[in-house]
Amino acid sequence: MTGAGLWLGMAALVAALAANAALAGSPPSFPTPHDDIPNFAQSPTIRSVAAGAWTAPATWNLGRIPNANDVVLIEHDVSYAGTGGIADVVGIDTNGVLRFATNTTSELRTGVLLVMPGGALEIGTAAAPVAPDVTATLVIRNRALGAADTAQYGTGLLAIDGRVTMHGAVKSPTFVRLAAAPTATQTSLVLASPVSGWRTGDRLLLPDSRQLRTEDTGVPRAYGQEELTLGSIVGTTLTFTPALAITHPGTGDEDGVPGPDFLPHVANRDRNVTVRSESRTGTRGHVLLTGRSNVDIRYAQFVDLGRTTFEDLDPVTNRIGRYALHLHHLYGPFPTVDPEYQYRLVGNAVYEDAAATPPQKWGIAIHDTHYGLIRDNVVYNVGGAAFVTEDGSESQNLFERNFAMRVLGNGARSEVDESGRGVAREGVGFWFRGTNNRVVDNIAVNMIEGDGEVEAAYGFKYNMTQLGDVRVPNFRGAGTVLAGEYTTRDGNAMPLFEFARNETYGQIQGLTFWWLCSRDFDAVEGCGVSRVSDMRIWHVSRYAYYGYPAFNQVFERLRVHGDPVIAAGNNLEFRSVFWFGDYGTKDLLITDARFYDTVGLNPPYFRDGFIRVEGSFFRATEGILHRKSGAEGSCPFCDLPDPVVVVDNNRYAQVGARPLRSISLEPRTTDAANLDRLVVCNHGGVVGDHFEVFFPTQGNAPCAATRADVEGFVCPSALAAQACNDLLFANGYE
Repeated sequence: MTGAGLWLGMAALVAALAANAALAGSPPSFPTPHDDIPNFAQSPTIRSVAAGAWTAPATWNLGRIPNANDVVLIEHDVSYAGTGGIADVVGIDTNGVLRFATNTTSELRTGVLLVMPGGALEIGTAAAPVAPDVTATLVIRNRALGAADTAQYGTGLLAIDGRVTMHGAVKSPTFVRLAAAPTATQTSLVLASPVSGWRTGDRLLLPDSRQLRTEDTGVPRAYGQEELTLGSIVGTTLTFTPALAITHPGTGDEDGVPGPDFLPHVANRDRNVTVRSESRTGTRGHVLLTGRSNVDIRYAQFVDLGRTTFEDLDPVTNRIGRYALHLHHLYGPFPTVDPEYQYRLVGNAVYEDAAATPPQKWGIAIHDTHYGLIRDNVVYNVGGAAFVTEDGSESQNLFERNFAMRVLGNGARSEVDESGRGVAREGVGFWFRGTNNRVVDNIAVNMIEGDGEVEAAYGFKYNMTQLGDVRVPNFRGAGTVLAGEYTTRDGNAMPLFEFARNETYGQIQGLTFWWLCSRDFDAVEGCGVSRVSDMRIWHVSRYAYYGYPAFNQVFERLRVHGDPVIAAGNNLEFRSVFWFGDYGTKDLLITDARFYDTVGLNPPYFRDGFIRVEGSFFRATEGILHRKSGAEGSCPFCDLPDPVVVVDNNRYAQVGARPLRSISLEPRTTDAANLDRLVVCNHGGVVGDHFEVFFPTQGNAPCAATRADVEGFVCPSALAAQACNDLLFANGYE
């Protein structure tokens, strides 16, 4: 489309939205490109006639205030204070505003709150947040869904091309790392940095940072996360009740330097702006924000919301898309309003106040929504996943410094439905259907697998299985509907946009990629480099990283920590291994990694291109655990050239009193024609110590020399000389 055509397309859209706004209050529904949302306020029983207070009879056409059975239509600037307000439906029409008081406690109860095109809901603003010593609450009443509402949009907070602004009292930060590992019976914590806005009575969350056993034996995992009530804060020391039930350890030491390297966090889940369901077991509320809505929500809490559970979907009994906080095809204002983002979710908390049966699915769901800010949010005690991008088109969102804790899983390893939409039921902190977002400084703890399958719950998961073409918006304010606003791209040919400084601990597994720059075992040529930078994975009980089909990856400055007591005891329940299994990998660089008190790196045994591990340190029961490829014909990668792994300038240390094993071998075949090769350069950091490691079972070793710390035959070879001196197989990414 030409520039003029693009402008006309956007102008037509803006005109259509304006026309839609002019009809608000009278049409039976609000059609969007993706939905047809009923106008729950089409037939109001009471409406505003002047700007004024909700509690002033003169504000309303009937000369009285609304009651529990009323369908309320707001067409003026209506202020709300007090705690007695109630209605069946509240619709905010074009030019109407419902404005909560910010200096006195307020609570409004309604079955539906509908922000229509051109309307606005305001519960505090950035310039005038709700004062710290008061609360503002919107309660979604336990209201049955209407017979005509077959798609079940009702009983919730809905915004269609309107404005939703919430701003509670700032809590900075919303979670913070501890300065010392707390022990059982403690009633105080020392923070690594000061906090502000935390108040006496706030409810705190302390995750279980222990390295717990896997569920392979059928023993359910029972994380000991603790909920605390804040008593006082003096400097960086806070007191709380009740006393701790368990110890919450850190990671020990690095490179022999005493003291903890990583410690658990404490999160504050309380906010003084609340949206919640009246009933956790009746008809629960949900929040759906869509279209050209202008959304800015900060320091609010969303409690016991969402009707979609992590059970199998059903259009009647378990409707898709009714989540706690759902940004649904939210393209935001055009022309844009915010100078940086199309929407903001900052400092919020989304949680279940008690365990739900079954758990509601997802905390914050981002669906075909772009260029937004998701920062400093806390999601706790939900099902399936805490933070989700649903269909893979989501682009240019910034997920920064969020905290996901205790997510219960109920799904298999790859949860994508027949339409290609993410199902995301595995028990994951951050679940991304696509790669085109910035993901930095986030924390995920205590993910819980369901009963259906092992190896499913992760702190961070990217799942591009069968993703295919996605529509990527071309600019802020663009959507994925009008030609010229988007570009169609192959979602399996897009590298990670940014993934840096993320951390996961106290759970079963850390990080996984599915079909990254690949279509199953087939690499997508020309796909850019995906960098995982400065990630911390500690006290995970099975795999720090599980590499499903993925290509063109760089892991730089990775840190993996296990519990040193467990590692010294050789308990194989706890692996903490960097693992690829029988999935294809091509072009992989691991540089400046650190593995402490774990099983270290198991290079992929179905591989192509270069596999290179350099400049890293392993204090591990086994440093490099080298496997042979599978037998001929057992996998799509078995007909590749004999793969070579180059290990350059890595150092090794023993765990406790266990003998040092820098390199171990695990043959999978005695096929002499299958010549997987492991080249070692500058072994142990000793310049010029080059050799090749041979599997004794294959009979192709040119010597029978051995070393105490290396399993197999250690021999000089022409390949080793070439690889180490001429830098054959060098990564090419530097």
